[in-house]
Amino acid sequence: MVAAGSLITNDSDVSPFWRLVRGVVITPALWLIRTLLAGHVLPNTFAATATDAYLDLKAWDVDLTRKAAQKTRGVIHFVKVNPGEAVTIPADIWVTTERINGTIYRVKPLQAVVSPAGEAVGQGGLRGGVRRQRLESGPGYYNLLSEPVTGILSARNDDKVDHHQGADAEGNDALGLRIQNQFSAVGRYPSTRFTAPCWRAWRGSGRSHLL
Repeated sequence: MVAAGSLITNDSDVSPFWRLVRGVVITPALWLIRTLLAGHVLPNTFAATATDAYLDLKAWDVDLTRKAAQKTRGVIHFVKVNPGEAVTIPADIWVTTERINGTIYRVKPLQAVVSPAGEAVGQGGLRGGVRRQRLESGPGYYNLLSEPVTGILSARNDDKVDHHQGADAEGNDALGLRIQNQFSAVGRYPSTRFTAPCWRAWRGSGRSHLL
């Protein structure tokens, strides 16, 4: 710059020139290093520290996908007040649990259910609601109606009916462990199928004295 005749005589930190340099050179460079590289690129380069979408890409490398959230499915028993009367159980009624570790789990019928006259206990297929955390639910966990239903005395799930447990979407820690196991399983395949035979062939060629 001196040879070109452009002398900078105002070298103060608050001079317009250095403020411009900080704005267009130093600040973007620091953002690239501290935020982009150190905060995103480098951590998400490795399966041990990658998260979310970046970890999904690592799983794809070893032919895995993240397990999606699943809702609870099963059967609820609705005890009728008068078995001699037909009762309609609406599809928008919720059957919930007590608060368990700060969380309330709830399910509702898949569709409106009509319990005919002469039936003391009506049964309705259920599905999980908003709360999808895994719950090893025993008999009677789901026993609270969100609102009274005409003709229904109580509701509860039964341990004799097979049901599908709900679960949240697979977390980063669980997916990372599966990636690690899958990677080690894939790594053992070529070592047993190709490396060992090639080693034996190489040893048999008479060149093992080079070791």
